Amino acid sequence: MTKSDLYFIPGGIGKCISFSSYLSKIENPISICSGWRNLFVDHPKVLGSYELTSYYDTQKNKYFASHFANYIHLDPYFSKYFLYDQRHLSECFQLMCGISDPTKKADLFFNKEEVSSLLPIVKKIDPFVLVQFSGSDESFIQQNDLYTRSVLKEQAQEIINILNFDLKLNVVNVKSPENKSKDFENICDIDFPLDYKKYLCLLSFSRGHISIDSFLQHGSSNKNKTIKGVVLWGSTDHSLFGYEHNINMKSSVPYQMKFNTNEIIDNFKKINEN
Repeated sequence: MTKSDLYFIPGGIGKCISFSSYLSKIENPISICSGWRNLFVDHPKVLGSYELTSYYDTQKNKYFASHFANYIHLDPYFSKYFLYDQRHLSECFQLMCGISDPTKKADLFFNKEEVSSLLPIVKKIDPFVLVQFSGSDESFIQQNDLYTRSVLKEQAQEIINILNFDLKLNVVNVKSPENKSKDFENICDIDFPLDYKKYLCLLSFSRGHISIDSFLQHGSSNKNKTIKGVVLWGSTDHSLFGYEHNINMKSSVPYQMKFNTNEIIDNFKKINEN
């Protein structure tokens, strides 16, 4: 049996979604160690998906290590493609692996059970839109914060109200599965456990999204079902982390998230008109 290469991918789920673009460019299956094992388990080009822990260290677990041909550690943030060439994160992963014609599209797969379990929810809440207004730390910014990706909570609620009452769309608020608090009013109460991957699957049935630079906008780039939306950008750069199928709105001032709510809604309407 031919041994596969084992790829170590550090970082958050958005970074791992960006790495998935590499999978569409390879012929031979690989194995992956990451912090998001479930993201890759259903991909036909992934033989094994493992949690990124010291247990899989090649020196500490020689039995595990013996099953792989090469051990490849990839962190594009330290590559010349990101630091000097200012290439998109997805492209950096592929360029580091010798791919000369990189793509920005993610390559995500969902199993039949995940899809079928969500169909009753889709039927119940359609038409619906997904929103994500805060990052992985689940914190909302204060007026004097310098570095941010999160929308002010008051404006987030205003956007939800317009989507719900004016556009007649049910609103699903994307947040950490561990966060049981109710951050907003007028959102869908889904009595069903949604992990990050189920949110990505649910996105494929939605009428679009309004989000920030976090995992939802990365997931919207899935080549198997691309979902258009509006992405709000503060301190980070959409040319490095964003996607052209979305309308990318940059904050009107640096290091803060300041936007005109009506412009956000108008851009969302444009997405749904096309």
